[in-house]
Order: sequence, then C-alpha cells, then structure tokens
Amino acid sequence: MQSIRNDLDVHCPECGGKVTLSLLENRVCVRCGKESMDREVCENGHHVCDACRKKAANRMIMDHCNESRSKDPIVILSEMMRDNNIRMHDLEHHIMVASALIAAYRNCGGEIDIDSALRDAQKRGSWFPGGICGLCGTCGAAASCGIFYSIVTGTTPHSSGSWSDTNMLVSKCLAKIASIDGPRCCKRNSFIAIRETTDYIKEKLGIVLETSSDIVCEYYDRNDECVKGRCPFYKG
Repeated sequence: MQSIRNDLDVHCPECGGKVTLSLLENRVCVRCGKESMDREVCENGHHVCDACRKKAANRMIMDHCNESRSKDPIVILSEMMRDNNIRMHDLEHHIMVASALIAAYRNCGGEIDIDSALRDAQKRGSWFPGGICGLCGTCGAAASCGIFYSIVTGTTPHSSGSWSDTNMLVSKCLAKIASIDGPRCCKRNSFIAIRETTDYIKEKLGIVLETSSDIVCEYYDRNDECVKGRCPFYKG
C-alpha cells in the first residue's frame, strides 16, 4: 500500500504530483537516466534521483538569490522553500539560510561579490550532514548564519575580533532554537536563525535588513512532528 511521505517531497520535482513510497524496485531517473533501487515515485510515475534533485535545488538557490532584489531574507528564503526541489526537512536549508542572508545583505547596500559569496555558501553549507542538530547539537540553520557572517566579514580560523563575533552569532541562534525544544523543524529553525542574525548584523555591521514582522508557517500540515503551539510561527 502506498502512502504519502510527508517528511520528504510532497510534490514531484518534475511535474508537481504527489510523491509516494512504493515497493523497493529498480527505477530510472527521468532526468539523468540512471537506474537505482528506490521506493520514491510520484503519482504520475516519475522518479527523480536524489543527485538530480539536489543539483536542481542548488542551481535554483544560486539563480534565485542572484536575481532577487528583496531586502528581506525571510521573503527570499520563503520563496525558495516553495520550490518543488526543496523538501520539508533537508540539507538544502543549510545552504538556503546563508544564501538568503547574502542576497538581502547585497540588496541593502552590503559590499560583496555575490557570485563568489553564493558559491562559497553552497560549498560550506554542504559540509553539514542531515540530523546534525540532534546528533551533534549544532543546527545547520544556525551554522548557516555563521557561514554568512564569516563570508561577509572575511573571517577565517586565524581571525581575531570577527572570529569571536561569528561564533557568538551562532551561539545566539542555537540558544533561541533550543529554547523551543524538539523535534527539529528545518522551517522553524531557519526562520528563528535569520531573525537572530538580522538583529545581530544591525548591531555589529550597521546593515539594516528588512524583516518580516509576522511569519506564518505554510508547512505545519506537511510536518508530522510539528510542535504546533510551541512554535512562534504556527497559526493553524
């Protein structure tokens, strides 16, 4: 019997149809043509391998953040979250948070080579494995904010001053995320981390990003682990 896998794709990256779990069998990716044993297939028979989905997601992140002129990182992030290549909980959030902040920073007057910065954010964000929040106590969304701050300030392991600031920012993000408790939610944690970062860079760098005053989660009905009333963005 097939069932919707709510914590992964709700929509097929190829056609937007519902993705279900079926019997484990040899499937052919409709994008690259490679065969692999997999359970995921959409209601219209499409199977997109994880490598192709991730490649498309990373390309989307680069293009969207390059083209966006929004000064609000939450708006930029939310637009990317709606893309069919982005799952409910996924590693791409570790890249999207930093990328949205980089784009908003550029759009608010921050001096930065955005192409280089986005490529760097993508490389660094890919270092963090899934489940790192619970397995290592370091949420990828918080780390992504550290990636952003490190890039725009040119911080390295040999820096002083900005080294402390970068680590302090991540600690603030983690403390706020931890105050909600689990289970994890990539959407909730990403919103929290960006809010903390916008306040921080205003104080430290003098760059004022626009911030969404009332964030309403669009995903609670797709998240079987939603903490509902404990989440500041739950309006269900």
